[in-house]
Amino acid sequence: MLTAGLFKLADSTCTKGGIGLPGLYDNLCTNGTVTFSSLSDIWIVIGNVIRILITLGGVLAVIFIMVGGLFYVISAGDPAKVQRAKDILKQSITGLIIMIIAYPVITFIVSRFEP
Repeated sequence: MLTAGLFKLADSTCTKGGIGLPGLYDNLCTNGTVTFSSLSDIWIVIGNVIRILITLGGVLAVIFIMVGGLFYVISAGDPAKVQRAKDILKQSITGLIIMIIAYPVITFIVSRFEP
C-alpha cells in the first residue's frame, strides 16, 4: 500500500498522490488531463516537487530518529556512542522541524499561483 502510494507521486494523470501525499500535477487538471496554460503552471509543478521532497525528507527524518534511538539504547554507556546517538537525534529533530515549517510555507507560495 505504501509503495503503491509513493509511485503515484510521479503519476502523469490527474490523480492525487497516494495515502494523502501531494501529487506532481495537483491543481493542473481540466477534464481529466494535465494542462499547462501559463508560466504560473510551471511554478505549481515546481512547488509540488518541493512538497513531495519535503514529505519524503520528513519520512527520512523519522527513520533517523528511530536509528538514533536505537544507537542510544545499544550504546552500553560508552560516552562516544552516546554522543553519536545524541547528535543523530538532534540533527534529525532539527531537520524534521525545518520540514514541518517549510511545508506550509511552500503550500502558501504555490497557492498564490493557482487560478
